Amino acid sequence: MKSSLVLVGIYIHVAESVFKAYVDQCPLQGKERIFRSTSVCQSVQQYHCLYDDDLRLAEICQTFKQLPPGNYPRYSSFGDDIYYDPCPAGLYQMGPAKSYEITNCLFTKSHCTSEGQIVCSNGSEISDVTCRCDYQNGYAMGQTKCCSPTLFEDCTCYKKRCPDQNQELDPGNVKHKESYFDGPNSQYSC
Repeated sequence: MKSSLVLVGIYIHVAESVFKAYVDQCPLQGKERIFRSTSVCQSVQQYHCLYDDDLRLAEICQTFKQLPPGNYPRYSSFGDDIYYDPCPAGLYQMGPAKSYEITNCLFTKSHCTSEGQIVCSNGSEISDVTCRCDYQNGYAMGQTKCCSPTLFEDCTCYKKRCPDQNQELDPGNVKHKESYFDGPNSQYSC
């Protein structure tokens, strides 16, 4: 009786992770990935192409896991299991994902490299970097929102000169919930 229970346990484990192979690259999204996943696994939702503990790409067939925002799936070749890690530096994942949908975090963090921009916030595993205009070096913003992600908002800065050389640009900013907003109808003034 005990040996049949052990065999059932082994059979279930094998059925969950039937196929494992190391590859040079994952198939692209779309038809190529669908073709590969259905030819290797029983369904698209079981096919995974993930980095393992040694940073090798592994193809596996396994039940998917729901990933919380800010994480990407990894494969443990020692435990033959899927787990997740926080997004690496320079990447972020805004929303949840299923382990078969992604190999790494999907979004690359922005850089505040346009003229007059400086970093307002470095973001996190779930959010992008935000930029603002460097008012201390004479840059003002054309929009009313001053601390914004470059991916979604226009953070265009322009050089504004004060009429008197002894004056400095005053942003007129009020800090409000980690974002900077110009005062009502205010503009950067000297």
